[in-house]
Amino acid sequence: MSRLTPDDLVALTQVSQTIHGHIRMDDASAKANLLSKTLCPGFGACIRFTSHCPCPAKTYDGIITCARFGFETESHPCAKCGVNTCDECRIHVLYNHLTEDSGFDQRRWWAGFYFLQPSAIAVFPPKNSDDSAWHLPIDDMKPRHDQGRLHIPLNIGAMGDPEPMERILDLDLGTRHFIKPLGRTQYPYSGHQIVSFLNMIVNKRKDLACPSCYRERQKKCVAPCSCTLRKRFLDRWVCASCYIKEDSADEDLRCHVPVADELGQGHSHVCGCGADLATEERPKIMCNWCKGEIVESEQGAKDDIGSENDEGMNDEGEGDEEDEEDEEEDHSAADFADVPLGEFGFAENRDGSLSVYVNGERIRGERLGRAMIRHWMTIQGKHVGCVCCVCSNQGPHHTHSEEEEEEDEEDEDDDDEGWGNTNEGMVDKADGSEDDAVPDLEDAESGPGLGDAYGLD
Repeated sequence: MSRLTPDDLVALTQVSQTIHGHIRMDDASAKANLLSKTLCPGFGACIRFTSHCPCPAKTYDGIITCARFGFETESHPCAKCGVNTCDECRIHVLYNHLTEDSGFDQRRWWAGFYFLQPSAIAVFPPKNSDDSAWHLPIDDMKPRHDQGRLHIPLNIGAMGDPEPMERILDLDLGTRHFIKPLGRTQYPYSGHQIVSFLNMIVNKRKDLACPSCYRERQKKCVAPCSCTLRKRFLDRWVCASCYIKEDSADEDLRCHVPVADELGQGHSHVCGCGADLATEERPKIMCNWCKGEIVESEQGAKDDIGSENDEGMNDEGEGDEEDEEDEEEDHSAADFADVPLGEFGFAENRDGSLSVYVNGERIRGERLGRAMIRHWMTIQGKHVGCVCCVCSNQGPHHTHSEEEEEEDEEDEDDDDEGWGNTNEGMVDKADGSEDDAVPDLEDAESGPGLGDAYGLD
């Protein structure tokens, strides 16, 4: 039984009436017992192949150790449908399974995907812990799902402080309306960009209730929401198929549909009963996961205070040595004193890595997004490969034709214009001919819902 998939089991029941009678697939209890013992059907791995876009990570090595394909991967019955599902096919907050060695900036890179979102994000090992498992030879690497520190999407030209995954998994979502980054959010840092996809998932669960509906819910003893990402997605072993159904149920909440006003100059939301929520009395925000109430508490707000001046977030392990290393480098902030405010000056370090000077500050190391480093290499005339993303016009495996590769290389040559040498580094000129495949920092989206009270827009 453990070597059969659910489809094999169904086919076996159709061999004869005798076998069908013995297997008893028409009995709910017997069916659930049998499905919990079958081989993982591999649906989750297939869904990931079609939903995760590998375009910005085409130079990475990836591994998916699905039990369907013979790997010894932990498997458990799905909490919703009961089908035996392996760890690769269950839903994860972060699928961390991509490694590049050696990558840009003279170091190893890791990447993964939030849930079934298409955008690949950079990931770094956790700080102050044994990270030997992250530095194994490529052939010996294993997926590091839901681990490490999260960073900027690979296709976004921005920088930020990597966010610890453990902290985000255990944030009490019942006492805060949004996941706020621990790192800096003031220019040139883009902390909100790191958690924007997670906020999109968290905001989907919000169900607005008018005063009348809230009173009805109170009669059923509504408990405060205390959901966390860990409780919802990791403590519950849920297959990707069932997650899609749950996610769709969140999206279908009536309050998520904006209703335009008569003048067309604004919009409002409606309660599930149809009542207009654009009233002076604020609606209650309910959680569609636990059916509890989401009330932003003072403690939750305190826990979310960013570390704008926190040296622990700013140095990324480099602070004590930075002054000494600055003396060893052939460049300094003084070389970029004439660079206009808000513009970047690029300088190569002696070890071949990149330093970026902006507004008198030197930024380097893990705080630099991969797309920014790729852009720097492009303007130096180095071949960095195609990272075009035209997946909507292609097959499920996001393959690129040779013609598209050649066109992208021509575009990269054109992008070299508009950049020049200033002092000892490269400086982004005002007309800034950016790589078309890399959004500017100013164009990078902020966290969904951060601009409205309910987090629905």
